[in-house]
Amino acid sequence: MRVAVGSLMQETNTFVPFRTTVETFRSHYVRRGREVLGGFGEARVEVPGFLSVLKEAGIEAVPLIAAHALSGGYVTREAFDELLGELVARLKQAGPVDGVLLALHGAMAAEDEPDAESEIIERVRSVLPAGTPVGVSLDLHGHITPRMLQPGVFMVGYREYPHIDMFETGERVARLMVDTLAGRRRPVMALAKRPMVVSPVKARTGIAPLAPIIAAARRMEEAGTILHASFFPVQPWLDVPDLCFAVLTSADGSAAAAKTAAETLADRVWEARDGFEPER
Repeated sequence: MRVAVGSLMQETNTFVPFRTTVETFRSHYVRRGREVLGGFGEARVEVPGFLSVLKEAGIEAVPLIAAHALSGGYVTREAFDELLGELVARLKQAGPVDGVLLALHGAMAAEDEPDAESEIIERVRSVLPAGTPVGVSLDLHGHITPRMLQPGVFMVGYREYPHIDMFETGERVARLMVDTLAGRRRPVMALAKRPMVVSPVKARTGIAPLAPIIAAARRMEEAGTILHASFFPVQPWLDVPDLCFAVLTSADGSAAAAKTAAETLADRVWEARDGFEPER
């Protein structure tokens, strides 16, 4: 089997007066082709997590492009098209693949597209045969939209804030890809949102009010009710439509189970909303 691997990450702050360009990405890194396989060194981030699981499973990793810019202003349309265009072109040139793994942030906004990750997923899917699975890792501060829930796509977010599990998140996504390709899993996604934009200071995963809600989600996973639950408190430096707290779940073949779990966990977040107020 062959699985393509790519990454295009940037966290947008729509309130700053400058733009994120291709040069901004290059100042951090843009890796192409085989550079994606060996260019991360000992860094414990998502792409090496993907690669470790694929290697263990005996699946060929097909490298595309990995580009990362630090948090900054809107991504210019020119930069977005150049980098995404190259990723898609490399995917087309790679020949048949059984799946695609993408490391995205979730809160990227282009100048003319506030929902950049949805466009990334759409353009990748447009060159794949119908039914080809696409697995996506996301930052816990991503802005998750219904448009991102596309057929054959499953998404898993970081479990920890402060962020200490990027590599492990990559592993989780890749393991679900391996299980999906083997026919052991059929992930179905559901999204529930609540009208809250909270302080990151109070949205740490190891303290209340979020910690006990996350513990409930892990119990659902351990019981087999769902495959994954991801919480997205989002980040408040975005002025885009429908910005709010999101819960994203996947269940094995059951949209109803995924939806029930997502709504249950989102209700618990809403009930705890006063606890997200920072101390004055």
